[in-house]
Amino acid sequence: MNRKYISYIVLGLVLVFGSTMLSAQNDNKQLFKEVQEQLFLKDKATKIAFSSTVYNVEGEELGQTKGHIYLQGEKFRLEYTPIVAVYSKDLLAYHDSENETFTLSNPSEEELILINPLYFLKSQAKGFKIERLPETKTNLMLGFTPPTEDMNIRKLVVAISRRTKAVHEIKIEATDGAIFLLRVNAQEYVPTKEDSFYELKKKDFPKSEFVDLR
Repeated sequence: MNRKYISYIVLGLVLVFGSTMLSAQNDNKQLFKEVQEQLFLKDKATKIAFSSTVYNVEGEELGQTKGHIYLQGEKFRLEYTPIVAVYSKDLLAYHDSENETFTLSNPSEEELILINPLYFLKSQAKGFKIERLPETKTNLMLGFTPPTEDMNIRKLVVAISRRTKAVHEIKIEATDGAIFLLRVNAQEYVPTKEDSFYELKKKDFPKSEFVDLR
């Protein structure tokens, strides 16, 4: 076989492989879009009942939390004992009733992911590598790898219901081997909330120590 035909075969393989990769990326982005559309509605807020568990590098459970998350556009409210946290316009405010502190901060992207991984799905995951992972009988799986090693997050793995495209579970793998697991126990759409629902103010907690991390 002469060099000309070999070059044509190589070129054909490259084109086929390239088109297959592009198709897979488009499928991943389409699934991501469907998840976003299911989680964030324009005319409703989404109320999530969740439970979360943290494991250390040895796989030992470090603690569990149960609570609620409200998602509405670019805002969210997180409630679990003893924390109430709200995020709006790049400002995070949270009150810790156990330690009697009220804190304001401008969280980084990584911090927001750890505080509320569901909010990450509102973004376009810019810079993150999106890939399909092995599926289960009931869930599709998407993996998100951060664009930089500067993050302490190695990967996010999102389990998505085949039938409804609702998020079932999010697993965050830390670079040190620790695991944060968030499970969605229930999801419902509720009427949109006033802006004040996503605001906490210092004057509301006169007995709490004020911590300003901005």
